Amino acid sequence: FPIVLALLFFSCDEDNPVVSDTTAPTVTITYPANDATLSAQTTILVNIVDDSDIASVVFLVNGSEVFTDIEFPYEYSWDVCALTEENATILVNAADSAGNVGVSQLLAYSVICGGDNSVAQNVYGCTDNTACNFNPDATIFDNSCFYALDWEDECGVCDLVPSNDNSICTDFFSILITDETANNLGYEGNPQNYSNCNSIFCESNRSGDFPNIPDCMTIGSVYPNPGGPTLNIEIAVTNNSYIFLYIIDSDFNTVKILNQQALPSGYYSYTWNGTNQDGSVLESGYYRAVLSNNISECYHNIKLQAE
Repeated sequence: FPIVLALLFFSCDEDNPVVSDTTAPTVTITYPANDATLSAQTTILVNIVDDSDIASVVFLVNGSEVFTDIEFPYEYSWDVCALTEENATILVNAADSAGNVGVSQLLAYSVICGGDNSVAQNVYGCTDNTACNFNPDATIFDNSCFYALDWEDECGVCDLVPSNDNSICTDFFSILITDETANNLGYEGNPQNYSNCNSIFCESNRSGDFPNIPDCMTIGSVYPNPGGPTLNIEIAVTNNSYIFLYIIDSDFNTVKILNQQALPSGYYSYTWNGTNQDGSVLESGYYRAVLSNNISECYHNIKLQAE
């Protein structure tokens, strides 16, 4: 009799394998509505749908984290009159127990307190952050969105200029060689193909440190390269934008997301430890850091040397 029970137990495990959760939470700001005018303490209400338990919910005002909630209901009491600006944005990130992160749409508000602020003008544009032409400053959707399915180049990303030469997109094997302090030591492969950031966004004048004020959106440096298991990735952001920074493999699969939120103008440094989104160590080989503001993308090739 005990042997029969054991056989039934193992048979059930084989018929019902455990499936890991890889779906990010769906995050919706339910109150206040986009483009509302606020003049007093306001409670931000959020609805989150996910298959796993929610580990944390982070509220960002004008791109800066202001509050983290770990218990339902997920909300933040916002003192809008403490702001010095007459415009404000709210973004909410939610992480579930499986490590998946979902991001709400960026909502914009006008702030009037004590009669000192003027009403912000409406901005018409694409408010869908998955579209090629997403406008983080838009407050009213104008049906202008278009998507990578119709506009993607041979790299599989948005490219608004069909005449652009994207032939270098497929070359993962050319890199700019750098040491642990970001000094340039030469090239491996074609010196023209290690990155397209300068050609798309600016002519980089970085020599050791970035200038004080960014004049372009770009990946400034990846170092050490080749390197691993830890590499540093420096970026510059020209204005308040919804920024994606992620790692892809040579088959154009996204393996790691380093940033997926709005960032104010400035310089940022990220560390990639050679793992994928689930925390598993990746094999040595060629990868690519991709920087996007949902209008354009640029990349910088990486040669990972795993331990």
